[in-house]
Amino acid sequence: SLAAELNQGMGRHLRSLGISAKSIYGGHLPTTDERAAIESVNLLVSTPEKMLAVEDALPQILSTFDTIICDEGHLLDDPQRGLSYELLLSRLKAHDRLGRRFVFISAIVPNIGTINSWLGGSDQTVIESDYRPTRLEYGFLEKSRKGSFNLIVNPLAQYPQRYDLLNYLVSDSLKFEIDGVIRSTSAIKSKSVAVALRALPSGAVALFTTEKRGHQGVEDLGEEIIKHVNTHLKVNDPSKYADKNFLLLLKEYFQEVFGCEYLLTRLVSTGALFHHGDLPQDVREVIEDALRDEKVKLIVCNTTLAEGVNLPIRTMVLHSTKRFAGNGLENMSVRSLKNLVGRAGRAGKETKGLIIVPNKRDEELVKKLIKEEGVEQVNGTLYNLIRRITLNISIRNIELTNEILDAQDEQFLQWLDAIDLSLIDLLSEDTNPEELEQVVHDMLSHTLSHHQATEQEQETQEQIFQLRATKIRDYLEDGTFAEISQSGTSLRSYQSINELFDFDDEIWKKELDSPLDKEWINYLLEDGLLKSKEFINSLIQFNNWTMKEGNELSEEQVLKAIQLWMEGQWYHEIAEDLNTEVYKVIRLINSLIGYNLQTIASSVIRIKIAKDEDYEPDPIIFNWPLFLQYGIDSMLKLSLFELGLTDRVAVLHLSKLLQNIEIEEEELELTTLLLNQEKVINEELQEQMPLIAFQKIKRLIDLLKFR
Repeated sequence: SLAAELNQGMGRHLRSLGISAKSIYGGHLPTTDERAAIESVNLLVSTPEKMLAVEDALPQILSTFDTIICDEGHLLDDPQRGLSYELLLSRLKAHDRLGRRFVFISAIVPNIGTINSWLGGSDQTVIESDYRPTRLEYGFLEKSRKGSFNLIVNPLAQYPQRYDLLNYLVSDSLKFEIDGVIRSTSAIKSKSVAVALRALPSGAVALFTTEKRGHQGVEDLGEEIIKHVNTHLKVNDPSKYADKNFLLLLKEYFQEVFGCEYLLTRLVSTGALFHHGDLPQDVREVIEDALRDEKVKLIVCNTTLAEGVNLPIRTMVLHSTKRFAGNGLENMSVRSLKNLVGRAGRAGKETKGLIIVPNKRDEELVKKLIKEEGVEQVNGTLYNLIRRITLNISIRNIELTNEILDAQDEQFLQWLDAIDLSLIDLLSEDTNPEELEQVVHDMLSHTLSHHQATEQEQETQEQIFQLRATKIRDYLEDGTFAEISQSGTSLRSYQSINELFDFDDEIWKKELDSPLDKEWINYLLEDGLLKSKEFINSLIQFNNWTMKEGNELSEEQVLKAIQLWMEGQWYHEIAEDLNTEVYKVIRLINSLIGYNLQTIASSVIRIKIAKDEDYEPDPIIFNWPLFLQYGIDSMLKLSLFELGLTDRVAVLHLSKLLQNIEIEEEELELTTLLLNQEKVINEELQEQMPLIAFQKIKRLIDLLKFR
């Protein structure tokens, strides 16, 4: 979301000055358009994961950058993304040359001096400021003797900085009527929703929680909003604070993508939306644009939206500051909470933002934040891992071996994969195996982990990296290292893929008419990817997530979902075919299929190309991971995506029209075709598809006129 926002905002302004910019995210193979842009633009906005994938495809790319801007720098110790971030910056440091600058940005790193030193800065290169263009106020909800709730604003301050809003939430706000019977509720989620609705007259409201689903999840709060609007006695109607005509357009769009019964489709009728990481990227951008343009004033969200993206939020209601971890709940870190609440109060629009804490269970953590107590240091993910390993080695008095490392759980093995990849990317096929130990030692000196570690922890890190290097040595000695390096896969994935696939199979020479060619699907999916350890582990994780609700998916159902998705079906249609819920299909497509399976497919194709220097893959084979990711089945549709039309609704409608147009020879180039057929496109599509998606087609054509 942040990469897309930066491209829309800063990128647009820079382009008006003749400075080219490109935003890349998602996927594991840079597209043809991305490859060309990456090598020519002045500014590249990228997620760490995408940049690592780009480096695999364009090995010299890191040496071409003069300035590295590290936004949201505190993500260095994020459990999911921190390792990729740290290893990317470590590799950029390893590729360093005279004159390169690192600009590291974060609002919430207390040990900024450590990061500054790691990146090669001095005391003079740290810029710190406590300036905030808008003032934050905090409000705690407190029940009165009469049953209503007062809002105590700035509760830790003295009067008049502290002030009390009496009867902020009246008791009728928590009463609802069903079948003529009036009932009261004391449910925590009901109180949070009531507070969010009460805050709407002051401006846009974000109702925050930590989970996507479950009794304290985003979607459960969405259901509660619908219940409040439909049944509660006294409630602010969020549709009165929204653009009602635009709500109809959003509903039309969501109906096509998700069907009529999906929560987002039902929720938008009330004037509210929700946002979390399971939603497809094009839908998330539609939601973000609606908030940014102030067409909707109430959003339920988790950290996917609430961290980093600049939206006009006046009030943030903290429904929960606790996350599920292991077998129980734990508090968010104070640092994460500090970053979160910084979304309230948009500079240039508001003079202050308000954070409301409706539930007693969250007050102590918020008090720590107000007093700036216990703000955690940023320790790199790799350092946190090394520290735990060092402690275990000391307690259990064991000697590390590759056998011990390879016998750990899947999460640990994924960390090892990242370490292996960083070593592979640092080396070349000409590396002398005898020099390997020194090369690895030099690489470690560039990591934040090495910079933060004690002497004992440094020894552990050195031992782990040298152990992984011994596995790489075998490939250097037998001459197959080049294959691994060019394929961008980990050692574990490379071994697994080579066991599964016969890369001499005649299928690789075939010219495919469709990405769903039966012979290709049998080879790649049925007899290949769906049998891989990586996919099986991912499917187990997916089914573990759904197990408590039953209806586990089989490999056959996943294959069916892939075929329907690539044929152009939508989530609700696939859910009906699989006899499951829409929200499960959304996660299936955008996580298990569009990310995990697409990653492995990319690796298979890259290994084939690396094995045979003379091999020129059929365009459909080469681009197959993108067909899977986007849910499309033709080169025309892929070309529309690569041209910049990244909304799947728009691509499916426009491609169907273009396929039925008689094309002149001079219109074979897609840009020319779109410009020449603009009038036909406007006349035919405006009434046949959701207007939100149609407007994206119009914006693309307008942009093409100036290229």
